[in-house]
Amino acid sequence: MLKFKTDEQTLNDLKIFPKYRKDTSIFGYFDKTKTRGGSIALHKLMDSPFNAYKDIVDQIDAIKYSFRLEEEINLCLNDDKLDIIEYYLNLNTASLRDNLLDALFDKISYKLKPTNGYYLTLQALKYIQEHFNFLGLLIESFKGEKLPVFFAGLRDDVIAIQKNQDFESLFNNEKEKISFRQINHFDALLKDKYSELLKQVIKKTYLLDAYLSVGKIAQEGDFTFPKFINSETPKFNAKQLFHPFVPKPVPCDFELGKNKNLCFLTGPNMAGKSTFLKAVALTIYLAHIGFPVPSKDCTLSVFNGLFTTINLSDDIEIGYSHYYSEVKRVKEIATQIKEQKNLLIIFDELFRGTNVKDACDAGLLVTKGFLNSKKSLFLISSHITEIGEELESEKCVDLKYFESRLDGDVPVNTYQIKEGISSERHGLAIVNREGIAEILENAI
Repeated sequence: MLKFKTDEQTLNDLKIFPKYRKDTSIFGYFDKTKTRGGSIALHKLMDSPFNAYKDIVDQIDAIKYSFRLEEEINLCLNDDKLDIIEYYLNLNTASLRDNLLDALFDKISYKLKPTNGYYLTLQALKYIQEHFNFLGLLIESFKGEKLPVFFAGLRDDVIAIQKNQDFESLFNNEKEKISFRQINHFDALLKDKYSELLKQVIKKTYLLDAYLSVGKIAQEGDFTFPKFINSETPKFNAKQLFHPFVPKPVPCDFELGKNKNLCFLTGPNMAGKSTFLKAVALTIYLAHIGFPVPSKDCTLSVFNGLFTTINLSDDIEIGYSHYYSEVKRVKEIATQIKEQKNLLIIFDELFRGTNVKDACDAGLLVTKGFLNSKKSLFLISSHITEIGEELESEKCVDLKYFESRLDGDVPVNTYQIKEGISSERHGLAIVNREGIAEILENAI
């Protein structure tokens, strides 16, 4: 089965992950985890989009279910203790010898001359005992109902340890202290026989943390879980769509794919085109990792991939101009369309790196080429309205623009998407408003 395809350019356009530590990112927006391992698990979830309906729905179900068990899950999320358990399980050291004489010798030796290794084993066993007791409380809260796939697997793993006769005295021990004999016995069992199973349970504990973190966004914000439909052709429909990084965003509705597979978007600078394109792309990406999306209601088909070109830069190291970088990008995406199909493709200001005549001719050529691919959806923004006018006769093209007007020399933007082509041009008005001509006159 093909995996969901995307690339570094797209991830950077959408700011899925931070480039630098303090960067604003979608990952940071969702990261409310309580453990270091939970944060790592969240990162892996966000870096692994699906293109299979079942995988997506299973993840959605797990995230939804986790929030119902917030109190029980939080008991299992002690970062320091989990860190010690994980460190202990990953240590590549020989186990303690499992017999009475060696156990007694190890205990006496530790009393006379304490060692980090023996202390770590003692602490890790205490924390494992405590952790499985908390996991037991979590399992009890399931109450026999039908579980999401993830929680059914977690339940089976926990029971496999708890009900195992080898561990009966560890988990059914009413005494808080673990005896010196038990230390050697359980250390040998865990390292020699059950290490992988325990690692699996700890890994799933971190996933609990990640799922709960994502669930909080769905509970606290205006996000909602997407609904997927079976469709031979790609479809996308979002109500009250917004971008989470915009303070007090103005939501808008958008649909593509019902009868039209390409949206040509116009509008002046600062009218909201780029933010809107990012919001659409982000919604597609989040939906395919089973996360809630920034929309009041979102229905879509399953895509095979997502590619955006929004913040494309010159490639100075190999001597590419901005225009040539754009041409190379178009070629890369054309290849993906040919190989993959069922993609969402976004270009913001296609061919902005060249003169208006070439941009118009090349933009129209590429846009009409995209129309041949009925198995993918395309969103292309441009200031060149002539391209839109040439596309008016194409039945599968949806012409949209962002509403804007000038109040004197001040742009007034509604951030609402409308049918048609925009003829507004505010660039010179913005230059005049900033008083650049006066500054230059006085500088001479």
